[in-house]
Amino acid sequence: DVRPSGIIPEEIENDPIVQKHSSIRVEFQYPSLKKIGTNDYLPLGDFEENSSNIYGTSLIRKEWDGLYFDKKSGLIVNHVLEGEGKDRSAIRYYTGPNGISKEPEEKLGKFESLILDRTSSGYKLVVYDKTLRRFYKIDYVSKIITTGPQLAKDDEHQPVQIGWLIKNSSVISNFKGSPCITDPNNINLEKGLFTNIQGGTFAWNDFVFYGAKYLPVLNANNRIDLLDTETLEISGKGGLLFTNNTLAESGKSHSQKPEDLLAYRVQPIYLDQGKQYLGMMVAAVNRECTNLNLLVSDANGTQINTAHSSISGYGKSVGKVIYFEVPWNSTLTIIKYVLESLQPTSLLMASYFTANSFEAGSGYRALFVLPNSFVAMKGRDVYEYFIVRLSLCFLFMFPSLFLSIVLSKLIDKNARSIGLPDKERICWVIGTVFFGLASYITYRITQPKLTLVTCQNCGKPRRLDTEKCHNCKSKWHVPELTPPSWRVFDF
Repeated sequence: DVRPSGIIPEEIENDPIVQKHSSIRVEFQYPSLKKIGTNDYLPLGDFEENSSNIYGTSLIRKEWDGLYFDKKSGLIVNHVLEGEGKDRSAIRYYTGPNGISKEPEEKLGKFESLILDRTSSGYKLVVYDKTLRRFYKIDYVSKIITTGPQLAKDDEHQPVQIGWLIKNSSVISNFKGSPCITDPNNINLEKGLFTNIQGGTFAWNDFVFYGAKYLPVLNANNRIDLLDTETLEISGKGGLLFTNNTLAESGKSHSQKPEDLLAYRVQPIYLDQGKQYLGMMVAAVNRECTNLNLLVSDANGTQINTAHSSISGYGKSVGKVIYFEVPWNSTLTIIKYVLESLQPTSLLMASYFTANSFEAGSGYRALFVLPNSFVAMKGRDVYEYFIVRLSLCFLFMFPSLFLSIVLSKLIDKNARSIGLPDKERICWVIGTVFFGLASYITYRITQPKLTLVTCQNCGKPRRLDTEKCHNCKSKWHVPELTPPSWRVFDF
């Protein structure tokens, strides 16, 4: 919660009719686990034929009215309504980097891999080709394509989203806290600063004006830039994605790549229906869903306000409070650690070394490698020396490693007692050290039941299916069984 917002011009904030000055408020929304990460499976950035409608998630077909990218031809196919009254119908247009046509002609050229500005209308689009490294503005009314300058291959700009920048919207609420006025028909409404919801209250929106002077562009390195919609050039910095540290991390808050965040929501603020850019609000949730951070930037991209989530009554950052200080959460934290300690040592090591290799939402669907485990949290601690970080990792892994050693000892003892071949016994022992409880259970399930007898030489149990005792290596002298000369009959 940021008060005052710092993003609204003073002449509007101090207007006599304003009853309540602006603030910026955003909240956690804890969704069910089945919703986390599902946006990654919906092609909201890339649009392809027979995959997903750009403006929703319903499937479309080629013959339906809609907009899609045909990868085979490398053309954008758009159905545009033209005409008046009864003569109004959908006209299919094919669009390539070189022009627009009603037929899929070679002279149109080919797009390779596209990202769409999801605030675009069906008549005007802004797209970015990741292979050609250019922005394109397509106007289906005037049938004109504007081509932006090509970005250099070694350029730091690597766009991954344009316009409506959002991930896992079910985790973060809409921005709240706009000014309230007494007269909903005031001139400020006509300037388009906010949207009139009800009762004279202006509210922040998940809305980006298509006609705005600048559109936000999210890069793979976490930086948010501003795209000039007239020249299609990157004109400056808008903001950053960043979060606070987790329980096992040291240091200060740091920036995060989009795939390292569970959720984010970016809201640019405009004046005069998008003609004047005022600044940007960026909310981001860390991978473990324990910290919500808010960053406010002005029109020059300068950070003017920050805030982080807190729990009512504690007045501290959520990150560590949520693990230990909230009632019963310390118990849940211990249970989490115990369950992670049952994970095989090899998989915990894999979790450590691949801590930054998996998209944040996928960690909630993981079964083997655990990107959200305490070991992985320490693996992402960029502020700690490698040797210190690795040492602390082994400290976190100690219960798992200890359990694996104990189980391997039990297997070794049992394998020796039943005379398992040395090579097979060693394989089981090594496997249990690396795969822990799963290997031990597998051994117990797969080992056949054996009948043992006492060895006459060493007095220890020995197997019946071997010529020598597996303990003392002495041969088994089987006594000759001579049948008796008499028999017993029943009458």
